[in-house]
Amino acid sequence: MLTLFLFLGIVYGSFMVMLRLVWGKSKQVDRMQVIDSHVSLLIPFRNEMDNLRLLFDSIERLTIKPMEVIWIDDHSDDGSMVMLADMIKEGKSTYQHILLSADVEGKKAALEKGVKMATGDLIFTTDADCEVPSSWIKSMLIGFIDPKVMLVAGPVMNKPKAGYFDAFQQLDWSSIILVSYTAIQMKSPLMCSGANLAYRKSAFLEVLGYEGNRSLMSGDDEFLLKKIAKRFGSQSIVYQRSNSSLVVTHSHEDWDSMLAQRVRWASKWRGHDFIHGLFSLLPFTFQLYWMATVILPFLYGFYGLFSWVFLWILKVVLEGKMLGNVCSYYDIRLSWKYRLLTSLIHPFYVMIVGIKSIRGRYKWKGRVSF
Repeated sequence: MLTLFLFLGIVYGSFMVMLRLVWGKSKQVDRMQVIDSHVSLLIPFRNEMDNLRLLFDSIERLTIKPMEVIWIDDHSDDGSMVMLADMIKEGKSTYQHILLSADVEGKKAALEKGVKMATGDLIFTTDADCEVPSSWIKSMLIGFIDPKVMLVAGPVMNKPKAGYFDAFQQLDWSSIILVSYTAIQMKSPLMCSGANLAYRKSAFLEVLGYEGNRSLMSGDDEFLLKKIAKRFGSQSIVYQRSNSSLVVTHSHEDWDSMLAQRVRWASKWRGHDFIHGLFSLLPFTFQLYWMATVILPFLYGFYGLFSWVFLWILKVVLEGKMLGNVCSYYDIRLSWKYRLLTSLIHPFYVMIVGIKSIRGRYKWKGRVSF
């Protein structure tokens, strides 16, 4: 059994090295070549009164014209609709802002209504609790220079703050960016974020939007990604990872809210095919493996203790180096103390999310899944 533990550790280490090689292989350069396409930016929102002003102002700083911005209210009850209407009525906007109300509850229904009303041939989406960089649209448009590309995914990161909890979130986002980018580069797209996504309206309509998974509260991004990849081929998906494409979201205030979001994301595994479901189990399985290594010193004495120390040093160094590289790429510098601590507690975090997602019940924006 000791040999098996060591073998699995080496497999994990090899996987981390592979991720690092793929990340370091491609050096994207922003050419900022604007293609001749009309852009519609869709923003579904529900009870985002505290965040709408920041997003609205960041949109006004975008360096592309013309563009229509379509806001779709998903049955807010906190005054978000009134606040946004007032901002639009101020009349100082650079863009055409359109305010809609979703007919049916849910983010997917809101987005489908937005796509239906959009006049642009390229659809961009972000979330209401985000802020976008001024060059965001131009940077993402680079992916559409190739007419075969139907969907462009981009990175998301929480805004830097002081303290370990925010650093943990940045490292967690870094792992999401890394896996998303690597999978797309290897022509096996697995996931993306609706907070930073763009696709051709024609592709959305051809795959019938969210038909087949509307009943799930989450997954507007990943299900669409998989449907487009299946219909048009994996070469139709690209990842624009540049710094100028980075969308920032607000950090969670506490562990409970962060776990609730991650459980909501992880619960999408039921709606995916067998292969995707299998890949979804890998992080859970590997973290279970790391937790199980604690038995080695008790079973094999000195050799078990040596193996346990070796494996955890391997894990900490490789994870810290890889995720640190991703953060550095986006001008985020995190100390080794934070990276070490994250590597130690991450297995427990993944296990909690995995167990809760199996139950499939969570609460989000006042709504409860079943």
